[in-house]
Amino acid sequence: MNAQQILKRLSQLKSERVKHETTWRDCYKYCAPERQQSFQDVTASGLEQERKTARNELYDTTACEGIQLLVSSVYSGTTSPVSLWFKSVPSGVDTPSQLTQGEQWLDMVDNFIFRNIHSSNFDS
Repeated sequence: MNAQQILKRLSQLKSERVKHETTWRDCYKYCAPERQQSFQDVTASGLEQERKTARNELYDTTACEGIQLLVSSVYSGTTSPVSLWFKSVPSGVDTPSQLTQGEQWLDMVDNFIFRNIHSSNFDS
């Protein structure tokens, strides 16, 4: 791709994004005003003032708490804290019976890392 094609694609993507910006702005306004972003070129102080105003206009925190619960539920469902969700296996190894001494060491290290992550309470 040359520079002109990249700029053309950027313009297309921005025009596609415009359809959703008002919805995103409303979601930020009622659910997480402190994280609100500007989709136009706005000074940082203007955006900060917009965030403060939106925060002050919240009637209650139901939406804020709801979105935090939703994010937490989605996040906790991505990887189970009780399952080994990573494994260091060199390419070309299909069965554990074919593991070399180095590959067995990698397996032992994987289990060591998992146990330490799990015992540190980092996964909860």
